[in-house]
Amino acid sequence: MFDRDNLPGVFMLGVCAIGGAYLVAAIVRGERLTWTGPAWLGILLTVAFFGAIAYGLFANFRRRSGDGSPAWPDPRTGPASRPRGWRRWFRRDRAS
Repeated sequence: MFDRDNLPGVFMLGVCAIGGAYLVAAIVRGERLTWTGPAWLGILLTVAFFGAIAYGLFANFRRRSGDGSPAWPDPRTGPASRPRGWRRWFRRDRAS
């Protein structure tokens, strides 16, 4: 779980936990949260969100190999070196 490749997910999990705790605290106190920031920020974040989705889709289509070699979701595309992180302790990369 704590490999270098998973750190963005762990970071986002922490951000969501902080946001959730803030929202639960507001509910317990009976507060009504309102947005007092600029109206254009919501539009900008929406456009950035859908733009990032479109970029991810089209970049994936460009990266696909046409030579028959395995592409990303295939587990054979990963590094063939010795396992790193927690996998080396529990020998998760060995065939059972």
